[in-house]
Amino acid sequence: MKLWLPLLVAPLLLMGCGSEESAAEPSSAATAKASALAEAPELDAKDPLTLLSAEGKLHLGGTRTDALKQFPKPEIASTISDLPKALHGQANYSAESWQVGGMGFGTILYDDHLCLALHQVEKMTDENFEALLQKHRDENRVTATEIRDRFVHYVFWETDTQRLMICGFRSPEGSWSVTSVLGAKNVMDVLRMSPTAANEDKDVANRTMSDFFDKTGKNLPPKPAPTQTPMPDSTGTPTPT
Repeated sequence: MKLWLPLLVAPLLLMGCGSEESAAEPSSAATAKASALAEAPELDAKDPLTLLSAEGKLHLGGTRTDALKQFPKPEIASTISDLPKALHGQANYSAESWQVGGMGFGTILYDDHLCLALHQVEKMTDENFEALLQKHRDENRVTATEIRDRFVHYVFWETDTQRLMICGFRSPEGSWSVTSVLGAKNVMDVLRMSPTAANEDKDVANRTMSDFFDKTGKNLPPKPAPTQTPMPDSTGTPTPT
C-alpha cells in the first residue's frame, strides 16, 4: 500500500492492474493546482468536520502530535516524510505518514498546522464499512454526497472550507480497501479527493476491473443502482442537479 498514490491506483496496483505511471499528474493540471494553492488553507471553522478514530475525534488546525494521539503509530510501522507529488515544491507544506501491514495513516501540515489527515485500512468487511460510514453520518450533521457503483463507494461531507471523504474500493474477493480523509478543500482538490474526481475515477475503476474479471474468467459482482446525491454548493448544502 502506498499512502499518497491517487485513491484507486494503490488497490489496482496490488491486483496487478494499471501502473504507477498512470498516477502521474497531467501537465494540464499545473495551472489549476497553482491556483488552488495560491491561498493558505482555511483551518478555523465554526462547525468543523470530524474524522473519527478508535481513540476519539480529529479536527483540522491542530498539530501532528494531536493527530497521532488519535491514530497512534505502531512501534513496528515505518515512517515516511515525503509529500504527495501534487504538493512537491510547496515550501509551506510538510508530510509524515506511517504504514504497517494493511493499515496506514498520514498527515499534511501547512505551517505546522494540520490541513489534511488520511487513514487507510485494507480488507474491511461489508458490515464494518457500513458501520464506519454510519458513525461519520451521525457525527457530521452535514448532508452527504454519495457516489456508488459496482466497485466503489464514496461519501463526501463538505462545508465552505473543509471536506471529509470516505472512499471504499471493493476487491474481487468482496472486501473493501477504505480511505478516510479530512482536509482543507483546496488541498483535497489538488489531490483529486473531490466529488468531481470521484465520478471520473469511478468510471476508470469499472473499466479496469471489468477487464480484470474478463481476463480471469470470474463473474462480475452484482451492480447496485448508481447512487449520487446532489452535489454540494460552497456552503456544503446540496443543490439540485
